[in-house]
Amino acid sequence: MGSDPPPPIAGEILIIDDIETGLSPKNPKRNRPYVVVGCAGRRVRVMPQTTNTRNGVGVPGGTMDGLGEGGFVPCSTTIRLSLAVHCQCVGHLGHPYLAKVLSQARPKP
Repeated sequence: MGSDPPPPIAGEILIIDDIETGLSPKNPKRNRPYVVVGCAGRRVRVMPQTTNTRNGVGVPGGTMDGLGEGGFVPCSTTIRLSLAVHCQCVGHLGHPYLAKVLSQARPKP
């Protein structure tokens, strides 16, 4: 018997289609980076990245492979754990950006 993949940890950057998260229902994007801000039971709380950095935590381009310039907005949503474990993970958001993201996450994980 195979075991289930481990749940993602805070700071992992997952590539998710907006249609899966409910973000931007009028103009959903494919392959948007989301940062994991927490897990509870069978749900994973994520925050989206956007190119509009007026609000949230700006992250310069080149901070990590697979993540362009933009920011993580201070709104969050949850996705199914079964979806999250099968999303592409492009890396882990490091200091000081992760601490800032976690402090601004709404609602709190």
